[in-house]
Amino acid sequence: MKLSLEQIYRAYPVFQVLIEQPLPVSVNLKLRDAVRELQPHFQEIADIQNKIVQEQNYPQDESGSYLVTEESHDEFLSILNARLQRFVDIEWEPITVDEIVDAKLSIKELEAVSFLFSDIESLVETPM
Repeated sequence: MKLSLEQIYRAYPVFQVLIEQPLPVSVNLKLRDAVRELQPHFQEIADIQNKIVQEQNYPQDESGSYLVTEESHDEFLSILNARLQRFVDIEWEPITVDEIVDAKLSIKELEAVSFLFSDIESLVETPM
């Protein structure tokens, strides 16, 4: 499946939620394999973020944290979004919604990882 780096970026926090939930072993194995497949891309995204920070020359405080104004933050996100439009091929064993029926995800979280599921489109009702 082709995913944009932006999709992977948005899915990262949801993976953090999912890997902390007690799910059936078969699902955990599928999630583990998906995370392993995505790991190089998570690193690529972190590298892109670091490069933007260096290019924008944000000031740092005494602890080394970057100081970013709200205006600069919006600019950072705009640059990041533009650089995350590259698509990559990812392979994993799809998960069905029934397999994670007990997982607690918000609508936003579910949308961010909808690519993981083989049956999510068939569950969405089409308007008449």
